[in-house]
Formats: sequence, structure tokens, C-alpha cells
Amino acid sequence: MSTGDMLGESQHNMMGRREDAFKLLVTAVELLQRASRERPPTASQVRIQLRELTYGGFRLADLGYSRFREFLADAEKRDFVKLDSGREGDLGVALPDVIGNRISVRPAVVRRDVWKAFVNWNQSLARWYDVEHDRAIVLPRQPAILEPQEFQESRKRIEEHPENFVPIEPISVGMQLGWMRKFTSTIADPELRKLLEAALDGAQPAKTFVAILKKFPAQLDHWHIALTNEVRAVIGDWKAANPRLQSLVIDRIDSEGKEESIPGPVVERPDHSFASRISLESLLRLAAGSKLWHFSNTEADARGHHKREGEDRVRSTESEMRESLHAAIDRMPIDELRRIRLPIGYLYSE
Repeated sequence: MSTGDMLGESQHNMMGRREDAFKLLVTAVELLQRASRERPPTASQVRIQLRELTYGGFRLADLGYSRFREFLADAEKRDFVKLDSGREGDLGVALPDVIGNRISVRPAVVRRDVWKAFVNWNQSLARWYDVEHDRAIVLPRQPAILEPQEFQESRKRIEEHPENFVPIEPISVGMQLGWMRKFTSTIADPELRKLLEAALDGAQPAKTFVAILKKFPAQLDHWHIALTNEVRAVIGDWKAANPRLQSLVIDRIDSEGKEESIPGPVVERPDHSFASRISLESLLRLAAGSKLWHFSNTEADARGHHKREGEDRVRSTESEMRESLHAAIDRMPIDELRRIRLPIGYLYSE
């Protein structure tokens, strides 16, 4: 490779790192701006937030900048943020009105009965909106022996007065997984994005997707907002298509008669505990192993070769997990080793 090619590749990598840093800058400013709800954060606050979100990994030198204001000025040129140089004391940093598909307003919470009717993708359930009683109804499509009296009464009313009920088409699993993939594409952290993509390609995509996000509270907060907005859009289209629904209020109302909104943002703090050092890749492998183990002891019982294959993969996953833990312990300083809690029996060989 020529010197020119090497320089070109280095420049390309630098631009990629800057793009990720600008997207993370948007997240940092968004979190701070929502938390204050009064005025945009200062440059100093944003820099601290960036270091917290990256666990100390945000370094200007890695991005080709010597000063933080140079980084912010470049971000402003590319329409990621707006700077307020007239602010007293420090530079103000705010978000443009719209940045890509980022959300700048926390949506109102959808009332539980309507949310459940649209989001639960179980195809064995039928759903209607009861116009007369202002409630969404979810019933098994096929009546069950000894089913609750309430179900029987609802079925009778639907049969006798169909004009009082509006069918609800649930949001499909495919559409909801598509929203998860769309959200994943906006994640600035390449490692987290890679994990979420792997989760969505797995056997239990939605469950694993949420389990991973729970380790990143700020990103989970973003997902809840994105999901709520997507669901509200679908409900809005359904409502607009039926004249009988014009008076329907889909927002959850609190005890004071006010619309409830999604709670304020959660700001991630660096976690230097032993548990946090176990790689998310290992946790993902362990989750996959658990699913394989469950599969090998249920559905595959009748197919011996699949069972043996699943057990072999579980053993491999367990081995990788143990290796990761051993490696992590070998790197730990003695003061942290003393803080590990283990059942005393594991300290003695059999």
C-alpha cells in the first residue's frame, strides 16, 4: 500500500470517528437539555456528559481536534448542534429543531388499554374499541371453556351491537422489529450497535434487544420515546380513518386530569464494578446458550441429533463465559479482588 493510500485510509477512519462523536454529542446535549427544561447546557457541561457517556473514552486528540470549541464549531457546521456564543460565562450548546430522526419532545403516554390492544402481537387475540364504554377490549379469538363471565358478555355485545365496536388491527411483529432496527441504526456507539444488530438476528430478537438496552439506561430511555412515537402514529392513523373515533382520547390522564408523559431522561453514570467488566458479548453468548439449552430440553427431545448439537453449543458457550471471567479476574487489582463475593464452598476443591 502506498503512502497516499495509507493517508487516505487514515483520513477515512478519522471521518468515521468524528461522525460517531457528533451523533454522541447530540445524545449528550439532548439528555442535558431535557434534564434542565429551562435553557441549553454549557460547553463545559456537555464535555463532562460526553466523558460520562463514553466512560472516559472521549478524547479530542483521537478526533483530530486540539480544543473542545473546535469540535463544537465543526459539529455546528454540519448541523448537529447550534452554539450560543453570546451566553454569559460559557458557550451555550443546543439542538436544532430537527436532527435526523432524533426526538426532541417527550410524548404523552398512551393509555394502557389502547396500548395493549395495539402492541401485543399475539395473533390468537382479537381486539375492538368499545365506543359506548370508551375502552379497548382484547379477547381470545376462540371462546374457551369456563372463560370469564366478562368475556362472554363482551362477545354477546359485539354480536348483538356490532355498530358500537371498531376493530383494532394490532401492530405486527415485523413492523415492531423494523422499528428496533431503525432505532439501532441511530446508535452512535459501534459496539452497542453491533450487539443490538446481533440480538435482532437471534432467536428471541425483541426480548434480547430490550435486555441489552437495560444495561444502557439512557439508550433505553431513547428507545421508549421512539417506540411511543411510532405507536402513537399508528393509532393516530387508525383514529383518523374512522369518524366514530374522533372524540377518543388516547393519552393516559393522571389523578389531576393532566396528560402523563414519559418520565424524564436517565443519565448514564460510569460503572466500574466487577459485573460491568463482563463483556456484553459474553452476556449475549450466555443468553444464546440459555435459549439453546431450553430448546434442547423441550422441542428437540424428539429429535436427538438436534439435542446433541444444542448441548455441544451450550458447553462451548459456558466455556467461553468461564474464559472471559477468568481473564477479567486476572486483570483486576487486589483491592477489587477482595470485594468479590463468592459462596465459600467454591474456594475449596472437591
